[in-house]
Amino acid sequence: VKGSQDHPLVQRYKDTRIKAYSYIDFEEYKLVEGVKERGQPTPTKKIEGEITTIIYETKDNSESALKVLRNFELALQKSGAKELYACNNTECGRGMPKDVFGNKQVSKRYIKADPWNMGNSINYHFWNGKLDKNGRTTYINLIVSNKNFGNYPVTITLDIVEVAEMESNLVALNPDYIKDQLKEFGKVVLSGIVFDTNKTTLKVESNTAIKIIADYLKANSDEKAYIVGHTDNQGSYNHNLQLSKGRANTVVGALISQHNISKKRLSSIGIADVSPAASNANEISRAKNRRVEMVLQ
Repeated sequence: VKGSQDHPLVQRYKDTRIKAYSYIDFEEYKLVEGVKERGQPTPTKKIEGEITTIIYETKDNSESALKVLRNFELALQKSGAKELYACNNTECGRGMPKDVFGNKQVSKRYIKADPWNMGNSINYHFWNGKLDKNGRTTYINLIVSNKNFGNYPVTITLDIVEVAEMESNLVALNPDYIKDQLKEFGKVVLSGIVFDTNKTTLKVESNTAIKIIADYLKANSDEKAYIVGHTDNQGSYNHNLQLSKGRANTVVGALISQHNISKKRLSSIGIADVSPAASNANEISRAKNRRVEMVLQ
């Protein structure tokens, strides 16, 4: 899948391909804690953080689901992960995958794994574990499945949840703040500019910040500015370069179309992850690197 990659924590099983990939910088996740009893919801606890979902597929049906699972278990345990809960299709409880992974909120993430049809006719094994390392807690969730009828490959659904608190904007954007930052540093981080995950689409809550930027530019009509997009270092450089440029273009477009700022005063630039504001070692720091700045020309 374009833009996908293995997670640094664990490499893929031999001769598999990525058939679906999702990265979310901050979201809620339901961690399974026990068997699903008939008529009851699956016991889960809610955790929050950075979620990477990778769905792999073997090249053919020559491997067993159990063999694939055991190899992942060993690799994860060698990395220091401790098992929390494990079961198979006859032990997990009827409809557990559908209950946890097939709800409307997250269904698009797992459509290639098809949790809606993981019943007794699907040979699946479930495993989750926890890794505490370098002051960070990471949860690993794994489902390895294959259909008991026909010649179907093994599907491996891997979720890695790196627990983190969401960093909120510490400084509210306002014209005076923009003016002071530009005067002192020649640039300002445009807090309040929020995009859909891994996309160039502005979220509705960005409208306030866009208006404040426009108000500043109208009050300082002699100034010209670069709108500069930045990303963290997750994903390929070429992807991040396109993403950062696209986000800068979106902000410029909103200022022009919604607030009549002259396009002659604005230029958009994307520089990917080459100018970080903080380390990329953890999610809290990476969140500081995903930003849009205004720089005086």
